[in-house]
Amino acid sequence: MTRTINPALLYRIPARLRPHVTDIYRDSDGLWIEGDRYFWNPLNDSHTVHEDNWKQARETLRECEVLADGDPECHD
Repeated sequence: MTRTINPALLYRIPARLRPHVTDIYRDSDGLWIEGDRYFWNPLNDSHTVHEDNWKQARETLRECEVLADGDPECHD
């Protein structure tokens, strides 16, 4: 299932990462930002940012990278 990401939420993501974000949502565990195989969060070695709020998420997103060749172990 492909979900449409609210443009107002996507705007909060750094421009270099936006093309690689596949989902943004909030649940009882906090805020989740999921990325494709090119989106990399080195702080938790995954394609996901999980924080309690947008302030924390923005700090984490500053550390995220775009992988040139994508993650070979990721099967999207």
